[in-house]
Amino acid sequence: MRPIYTTLALCIVFSSCTKNDLIKNPASEYFPNTVGNYWKYKYVDSISNKSVFVYVNITGNTVLPNGQNAKIWVYTFPDHTVTNFVCQVGDTTRFIDSPGLSVRYTYITPLRLNNTWRTSPDYIYDSTHVDDNSVYFLNNQDFVNSFLLQEYGHLPNQYWGRSEWFCPNIGIVTKSEKSLFTLADETSSVYWELVEYNLK
Repeated sequence: MRPIYTTLALCIVFSSCTKNDLIKNPASEYFPNTVGNYWKYKYVDSISNKSVFVYVNITGNTVLPNGQNAKIWVYTFPDHTVTNFVCQVGDTTRFIDSPGLSVRYTYITPLRLNNTWRTSPDYIYDSTHVDDNSVYFLNNQDFVNSFLLQEYGHLPNQYWGRSEWFCPNIGIVTKSEKSLFTLADETSSVYWELVEYNLK
């Protein structure tokens, strides 16, 4: 009988270790933006009823046409990849899409409760507000000192919004994005949830 109990005990130990090792190694930077950083997310598209894993890697450095230095972020989906360029100047971090080179997200760090800023210089009616600062609990992990960011933007025939929990030294923990284009009756609704990360 003893070998059975020993096996059970080992299973419990290894199961516990695996569970605790899912999330590890926070970054030394407030906003992680170093080549070699890696995140894995569960990605849910509620319109198409699709759930997949997306792997995010910072793969290198580049210089944009305006002369700005940027890091290359590659989002690997099961059937395609998406590339963003991330520029940091002073307290401002911007995500710029490829190939359009338009600003997708802006972060003003360090984050502070009730701060508000323009999300993109391309749109007057697009702002991000820091709504909350607290501990965020996800998958048996406490993300201490996390911030809830709420983005809202609109054009005459288009509306979009983002609700995101961001943890310093780790990055995006969860993110919900929704958009509506009224002329074409197009909607999108996606959700990102952090599964694991390995940062420098």
